[in-house]
Amino acid sequence: MISLENNNSNSSSIDLLDLSESTLSLELEDGRLPQQESTPKIVFFHAFFIVIASVLGSGILGLPVKLAKSGFTPFLLTYTICFFLQALVIVLAIETLLRARLAKGNVNGAIHILMDEFGTADEFNKEEQEQQNEMDLHTMGKMYLPKPLMILFDCAVMLHFISILISYSLAGSEAYASLIPGFDIPLVIVIPIFSVSLTLLIIFGKNYISYIISSLTMAKGSLLGALVCVTALVSLSVGESSINNFSYTGRTFLIGTVALGGAINTIPIIFSKVKNNARDIKLFMLSSVGGLFFVWLLNVLWCYFILGVVPQVSGDISLLNAQRNGSISTVPLIEIIRRDHPQFGWAAYTVDIFIIVSITVSYITLGTGMRHVLDGFALGLRGDAGNTNEIIGKIKQFFYSLSHFKKRGVMYLFFFGIVLLIAMLNPNGFLLTIEKATSLALNLESGFFIGYMIHKARESTIPIPFELPAIVYNCRYLVMAYFLFAVAYDLVSIVVEIVAPSIASYI
Repeated sequence: MISLENNNSNSSSIDLLDLSESTLSLELEDGRLPQQESTPKIVFFHAFFIVIASVLGSGILGLPVKLAKSGFTPFLLTYTICFFLQALVIVLAIETLLRARLAKGNVNGAIHILMDEFGTADEFNKEEQEQQNEMDLHTMGKMYLPKPLMILFDCAVMLHFISILISYSLAGSEAYASLIPGFDIPLVIVIPIFSVSLTLLIIFGKNYISYIISSLTMAKGSLLGALVCVTALVSLSVGESSINNFSYTGRTFLIGTVALGGAINTIPIIFSKVKNNARDIKLFMLSSVGGLFFVWLLNVLWCYFILGVVPQVSGDISLLNAQRNGSISTVPLIEIIRRDHPQFGWAAYTVDIFIIVSITVSYITLGTGMRHVLDGFALGLRGDAGNTNEIIGKIKQFFYSLSHFKKRGVMYLFFFGIVLLIAMLNPNGFLLTIEKATSLALNLESGFFIGYMIHKARESTIPIPFELPAIVYNCRYLVMAYFLFAVAYDLVSIVVEIVAPSIASYI
């Protein structure tokens, strides 16, 4: 709630979500939306690479070791199904973002009119006014979810960001620490250097972050392309054959949802630059889904060729041993290349460079996504503390009294500090962290909340320049069923590992 007071002590109160759409509609007399300028083409370029950057890293690092017992065909089946469902999540989320932005834009327009009338426009600084025109996940949840679900949604979003940033902090620090052979640099020294330096870039490099992400992602894609080609050549000489076992299909299921998930948490970063016209909305959807397809294709090729080089279960160097040791998939690959194919020794160093670039750009991208959500939290911390518990009321009033800059600073320090602290306290269990915490939060977010929010958003009468066809919109039920099943499967697998570890390998 925002209260606006004039110099004569008259007051007016506006609820951001309850303003009448009939009085705020941007619709013209003939039913059309106002003419919008075109979106710069660089925005679609950034959207393509931001999706790749937010999705690619975890799949390459963790996915192939899960194929140790299942083989390639069961993975390909579950992974392809997951791709189509994740593509649906992306387009449903983009329409929801569009509807939320238009509704919020109408509200903000009315607020600024009243602020001018009551002489309070100076209370909003320039940066706050610019952020008012952006749409973040927290604000979208606040608009379309009842309060209990909004809180759960915020928790799922933040859990995903925090857990995956911890994973990247651990993996990235380990990769950087191994750069100098012969020196055993303690992770307790590398972790804060890695996390703090990239966090500072995320916070203070806001105006250039899209270009940084796109450039690093292009470099990562080029390195991965070279690695796929080399791995393909090695696989031709090794001739290792994949053994398929559909009894272990579940082993690829959860990590697969993570390997293709996360795009919806970073899409809002670049969506604010897309103009409100049908052509640009369609191009943005196409660019985002195109980035997801690129990741799907690279992961499939990567897993296929790794299975042609690294034995699944037999021998000292195998995917099964890598999984038991908590190693990522490139560890056994590098060992085999260095041992049996010294002519491709340069590829092993390329793998090391790829891992470093991949984790670095993924941390920057996901960290930027978390910063974007935290900015939305900070923008909403204004008004009266209300009739709450005395201690809670004082805390809320303290935050409300801070400037927007200080609110964001406190948010950044707290949440990025959590990432750093947990990474330093528990620098082990990379796959366990990313599979359990991240998949649970991400699947809950994608499975239930996106489908629910677009349903609520479509209750609005505010016109939008592009609406998904009915057949795509109705697929929200399929999306909700698929990812809620993934959530249930995740919970069951956790319970089984605790009470019946003997059958956990099948889950």
